[in-house]
Amino acid sequence: MAALFDEVQKDAERTGSKYRDICRCRDDLLGFLDRNAWFGQVPEGTGRETAVPDYECMRDEICLWLAGYQKSPREKMELLLGQFRDSLPETCALYQEFAEKEGIADKPGGWKILDFILSSCDRELRLYSQAELDHVMEETKERLPVGSARVLAKFISEEIRDGQYCYEIHSRRQKELKKDAYSLRDFSIMAYCVFNPDSWEENGLVEKALSSRKNANLWLFTALHFFGAIRQSDLVRFPVPSLPCPKKELKARIEDGTYRDEDARGVSEELVLRMKYQPMHPSKTSRYRGIPELKFYLPESMKTAMGWILSIRLIHHRDGEPLVEPVQDLVSGKRFFGEAFADALGNRRFQTRRANKAYMQGIELVTEDVPGRPKGYMLAALARSHKGGIGSLPEMTDIYLKDAAFSGYKPEFILREMFERGIFGFIPAMMLERYAGEGYRKLDVSRQTDLIRSLGMDALQIEEVALLVETALERSREVVADIPADGLGIALQRIASGAAASRQKETLCLRVAAGLPCADALRGGCIGCGYEVYTKAAFHLLIKEYVRVSRLKKDARGTEKIRMQNLLLQGILPAVGEMVSSLPLLYPGAETGMLLEMMERGMRDADGGRITGF
Repeated sequence: MAALFDEVQKDAERTGSKYRDICRCRDDLLGFLDRNAWFGQVPEGTGRETAVPDYECMRDEICLWLAGYQKSPREKMELLLGQFRDSLPETCALYQEFAEKEGIADKPGGWKILDFILSSCDRELRLYSQAELDHVMEETKERLPVGSARVLAKFISEEIRDGQYCYEIHSRRQKELKKDAYSLRDFSIMAYCVFNPDSWEENGLVEKALSSRKNANLWLFTALHFFGAIRQSDLVRFPVPSLPCPKKELKARIEDGTYRDEDARGVSEELVLRMKYQPMHPSKTSRYRGIPELKFYLPESMKTAMGWILSIRLIHHRDGEPLVEPVQDLVSGKRFFGEAFADALGNRRFQTRRANKAYMQGIELVTEDVPGRPKGYMLAALARSHKGGIGSLPEMTDIYLKDAAFSGYKPEFILREMFERGIFGFIPAMMLERYAGEGYRKLDVSRQTDLIRSLGMDALQIEEVALLVETALERSREVVADIPADGLGIALQRIASGAAASRQKETLCLRVAAGLPCADALRGGCIGCGYEVYTKAAFHLLIKEYVRVSRLKKDARGTEKIRMQNLLLQGILPAVGEMVSSLPLLYPGAETGMLLEMMERGMRDADGGRITGF
């Protein structure tokens, strides 16, 4: 067995190559050997210990690669021509003249096309039959971009067949080949390789990532694709969590086995909190209004594993750089995660777009088609933060869901449910159906859509209302202590769908949602009761807006300060006062003490405190 890197370094020095015995150069070398199936050799060992049975049988090819390493495109082409001019003189001469005429001698495509010709042909191209030339062109689908394949077809037609050869190249073939979603099986295999402890141990992931900054970046970048459909331009904007101890100490604790799962979990939880309290919106659609914030969901069961991955990445992190740095090449993925990962990728580079499609289609696949619940395509649109609104299914969501095997919906289904289109668009549809009953259901699809649109709420506003209800429910947890644990989820579903009506049609009741009787049968009204949800949420929204505008007013100057003042005096405060004063008149028996307490706390927080009770 010969030590690969030692032998290559000797040849590099002998040939005057720009190759150096550093990680980046070694990675490039391994990529070259992988693309050529190691020239029939079976390597043993990893890293600096990599060895091959017979280095001599691949020495010539490696020396040619070393001679052209980091050289200009023209120099690489001249090296290839010089190497094969004796064995294929006519083809080399014709291609050299063609490259100069087409102006590609100084472009990367020039030497890459020649390299493809020389590696695919065992005799002069003029001796190839029509069928053999077609076979050569078929190979370009895997090895050359569309543009280079067209140049090669032109070379064969003009220089080899004197205008008597034609091969059709589809402009979308690369996109069709590489842009569809990863299959459920392949995506699951990738998840196993990234997160399963057995895979960690089998492939030595922790040790590899501790010793290599590139491996740590690769691990984190790949892992994040399983918790959201997020573009690369947004992944690199992720906040940087802090470590529980200095980097050197952390690395030592991981190496000696004293780093605890609880510490790792804390790192991932901090990332989740930063994402929650400083939400981001997609950079690609920042110019549009009404775009939901980025959705990043980390399940409880994955926080420990993700915490380990984050911790190891942060050991290599430098101040001022992004948390996430994309690493996608096949060679790195195969060396780090193993053969199974490379096979799941189809032996191509990892692609964010394909992974995001798989994530969205997975959501659409597992969503139950149950009345009163959001449809799969709605949740997929929300997960991707696609732009869209009432009456219009986001176009990109439709493309993502229909592009591979996960999609189960037919066009007829989408057309039949036009009125439900949009992110959370089912909420106003259910509200109108509950309000108008049979009259709403009898409307045709287009008139239902028009009626929903006339509500004047876009997708983001509807989502914010849903989040507001969720916040109000969180503040009512102490009230629901007597609700059985198995009935809480059903209660929340009933509230969200409007199926928790109280005695007053204007309000919603938490106890009714849980299937419990009224807490006070002698009570004259529901407003002011601790179990009433709707009015409290609406009043909370007003007070929260008062706090926000008050704080903006403090930093404003000139006309902007006057505008904020008028907004408070003429808009928000009159609405608050009207709500407080009218409730007892409209609903006899209503208790406004709870609302007054909320208002008092909001006024106090607007003077400099933080919003703690809303």
